[in-house]
Amino acid sequence: MASWRLREAVKETLISNSNGEFDEGTHIVIAGLPNTHNKDMSGSFKKGDRPTATVWSANPRYDLLTEGTYAVVEMLQGKHWVPVYDDDDFSLFFKWNVDTGSLYGTATIEGEIPRDANSGVYRLRHFGSAKETKDSPNTCFTGASSGFAVS
Repeated sequence: MASWRLREAVKETLISNSNGEFDEGTHIVIAGLPNTHNKDMSGSFKKGDRPTATVWSANPRYDLLTEGTYAVVEMLQGKHWVPVYDDDDFSLFFKWNVDTGSLYGTATIEGEIPRDANSGVYRLRHFGSAKETKDSPNTCFTGASSGFAVS
């Protein structure tokens, strides 16, 4: 599906299923499109494997996320995703590559599954901050991979 069709479909669904909080003025932002720089994470991994997700992202220098994090590994516990590792752990790697001539690039999150990790369902989550222009204010965003099993 083309990105504009996807945005319109999301907008139409939000408007039709909302209680008036969304309207035609609602702006839809797609953090990453299917089959572009992103691998389907569904599947199974073993301890020691390195699941990786690469997504379009803004330059991390726009916001150093002091007291925050660029990447986290979350584990599904019941109905909630709970952070278990973040980018200050040696098992999680965050790398940003510039797209020359653009304010954006790609963020790659790679998590080595520790030998002592609990079996379960995990996902990779990215946090960032974007600018429309160099002088505009920061807009925070987040995105997550699909869940994957660890055994």
